[in-house]
Amino acid sequence: MSDKESSNAKDIHDATPPLHSIALIGCLAAILIQFLPSFESLDEVATTETFTRVLFPNLISVKTLGWIRIMFGTILCTSLFLAFLLAEQNIQTNYKLGSKLESVEISFRGYLHESSSFGDAILTQAPFTQWSVHFFAWSNLVSGFISLLVGYGYDQTLEKISPWILRVSILLFEIGAPNVMLVSIVVRYAIWPMNLSNGISTASLKHPRVLINHNATSIMALIEVALLGGLPVRLSDFPIAPIFGLLYVVFTWFMMYRWTSRRDSGAQFIYWFLDTTLGTTSSLIILGLFLVLVMTYLLFSGIDHILNQMGGGLLAHSLVVAGISSLVCRFRD
Repeated sequence: MSDKESSNAKDIHDATPPLHSIALIGCLAAILIQFLPSFESLDEVATTETFTRVLFPNLISVKTLGWIRIMFGTILCTSLFLAFLLAEQNIQTNYKLGSKLESVEISFRGYLHESSSFGDAILTQAPFTQWSVHFFAWSNLVSGFISLLVGYGYDQTLEKISPWILRVSILLFEIGAPNVMLVSIVVRYAIWPMNLSNGISTASLKHPRVLINHNATSIMALIEVALLGGLPVRLSDFPIAPIFGLLYVVFTWFMMYRWTSRRDSGAQFIYWFLDTTLGTTSSLIILGLFLVLVMTYLLFSGIDHILNQMGGGLLAHSLVVAGISSLVCRFRD
């Protein structure tokens, strides 16, 4: 092998994150950590009143609110569990022009698949979508549990429970809601169009379980803030959502050689936009995703103002849910 061929082979397999990307992640994380909310700040909103507030009390009770949240959480957890057991999906990595990586097929296999191991099944939960859905699903289950305890008159039992349950439930929602909407936006405006433009089948994106994870989650989050209980997403808690996203970027760097068992495939990324071999574009994409997440967080934080500007009422709230959902969700080519 000539020196040039050896160099090219090395390039294909070497995807060490560029220093500017590492510096960007480090700087953003350092700034965000400085503004993390204190326990005292969380306790201002982590109260039973927050979880038992009903936006339209003439239509639903606290008990109904709790059961709807439990239903949402159960649907999402069932989807995640079925993926863990039954997933059988092949993802063709599809890198942009200028990438040094080789496009390969990455397989996700559930635990019950004949050629799967427990480690393979765990990988089905590794995409960012699953990370976000886990947080949002558990947010619904915990907040629903709190609502039901109060609705059925077990307030004293709730008072004996650690305040961490209330704090964690708030944090789960403030992380989960903006990030599931980020997933919807990225799928609609980046992943789906990229597949179509490169002639790659979008069948996997239309699978009912995938549609639940990519679209139903955002619709559920909007229903919560506009029609159910209006769980808060506070500006003062903002750092927690992007820190979650930054942690996932670091996770993809850790996983780049672990997505496939092929020794000759080199580094791989299941999301083409997290490709570390694109030079300064890599950092610009990370910054762009950060800004989109900021936008989704601000949307949830300011949705009360939007609803008030529209005059309030069930019709206005429903139109906001339908309008935003139509902008961020995609169900077909």
